[in-house]
Amino acid sequence: MFQQRVYRTLRSSLNIKHDKLQQLLRHTHSNYSMNIKNVPTTPQYIVPTNRECVEVQIPAQFGYIRGKWWGPTDKRPILCLHGWQDNCGTFDRLIPYLPQDVGYLAIDSPGHGLSSKIPHGFFYSLYGYALFLRKLAGNYEWKNLSLIGHSLGSIQSFIYSALFSSEVDLYVAIDIMAPLSDDYSSDIKKLYSQRIDKLIRYMNMQYAEPPSYSYEECVDIYVKGTRGSVDEVAAKILLNRGLTPSIKHPDKYFFSRDSRVKVGNIPAYTPEECYKLAGGINNPLLIIKAKNSPYISNTEYTLNLLDILKNTVSPHLEFVERAGTHHLHLLEPQNVADDISSFITKYNTQDRSQRSHIIDEIFVRKYH
Repeated sequence: MFQQRVYRTLRSSLNIKHDKLQQLLRHTHSNYSMNIKNVPTTPQYIVPTNRECVEVQIPAQFGYIRGKWWGPTDKRPILCLHGWQDNCGTFDRLIPYLPQDVGYLAIDSPGHGLSSKIPHGFFYSLYGYALFLRKLAGNYEWKNLSLIGHSLGSIQSFIYSALFSSEVDLYVAIDIMAPLSDDYSSDIKKLYSQRIDKLIRYMNMQYAEPPSYSYEECVDIYVKGTRGSVDEVAAKILLNRGLTPSIKHPDKYFFSRDSRVKVGNIPAYTPEECYKLAGGINNPLLIIKAKNSPYISNTEYTLNLLDILKNTVSPHLEFVERAGTHHLHLLEPQNVADDISSFITKYNTQDRSQRSHIIDEIFVRKYH
């Protein structure tokens, strides 16, 4: 009732039509859930699949987290975390290849995809993501987390596994395994001051509509933004959850992720800090390196991390290199599906019980 009164008051005071108000509310990403239907849609690229999948909306202190739950919903799923500025669509092609006796919950991280943004005046951080994962596990009484992470999602998994290793039963790292080290060679004072100023600029832009483009332009921008790591089809899959219709310019769209996520991590992590974190990881770990990617390269930082993990995770550490770009799991999922499936089958031995009727609480719609 309260939400309905708010909605009627807004329509009356702003003197705008129903459909325009829906667009405005979606554009501002209100931090309370109104579940308004018939919000204008963006072009959708359909990914053929024979796997059952439902859209979910998980309550969070800053609003809600959206995602897709694949397969069984009556037991604890494997949590799938996407990369920087991507969304859970990154797993649309991979999950259908994975074992069907376990569920997979692929989420849009805060500020990404269809999920809520964090409140104005704040910024995103790796420990902020860890806090969210910790609360998610507690809310649904998951005794452990099983994690598949790509890029930023893998860094989130690395941090969480280091902090709560006894409560992570398996962890798959796709083409990044820890916070990147290239930040640390910079002048730290200059690095942080630039990031803070950049963050303030984005904060000042929060209430204005971002630049908008035609759908074709959005696809081209996405492909170029990844330096060719995704192709046009993969970009369209990610844009299913990555665009919002423009209010100012009909038939155009803007990128829906929070511009604040584009700011680098504050604070950055020194190699020594990451070495200490790596020393706390002892759960089974599969690391997948993409051959045509600059990440997980033969740097001193990477080699030191691997040496530490060999000591702490061994004999449960697996490392494979497979053909593909940084987004190989999305472009060529068959190249990594067997590795991930074998790893899951081998280490899927822990309790997968959870609080009952979770899916009834968070269900939005079923994909056909």
